[in-house]
Amino acid sequence: MPYVYSTLGQDMLYTNFVQGGNDLKQPIAEVLIRGGAHVMNNKTLITPLGTRTEITDAQHEVLKKNVIFQMHVKNGYIVVQDNKQKIEKVVKGHMEGKDKSAQMTAEDFKKLRENGKEGEIPAVVSDKVK
Repeated sequence: MPYVYSTLGQDMLYTNFVQGGNDLKQPIAEVLIRGGAHVMNNKTLITPLGTRTEITDAQHEVLKKNVIFQMHVKNGYIVVQDNKQKIEKVVKGHMEGKDKSAQMTAEDFKKLRENGKEGEIPAVVSDKVK
């Protein structure tokens, strides 16, 4: 069974559609891939580097046809492997570290201070606020 490794901050429900009547698209398949990388959880109070979701071969075929999933693979936030490995081993050096939804860490605030931008809203958020 394949394993999907993700550095996305949130769970993703990848849905494939077909064209239905009245110009409406009908969902035909969905696959949930767990996220939560760089997001503190209330159980362990840590921010994991990534997550691993075990999927079936049939689910893998669905994901291969999903445009958004393929975009996440291309951009380095998702990796599919046939064997189970430690998440840290897969993530470090092989995947993008954080997506734009990741929580800011002490290191992120330190970089803002070093760049003289302490107190500023990061561009990811400020673009939405304007």
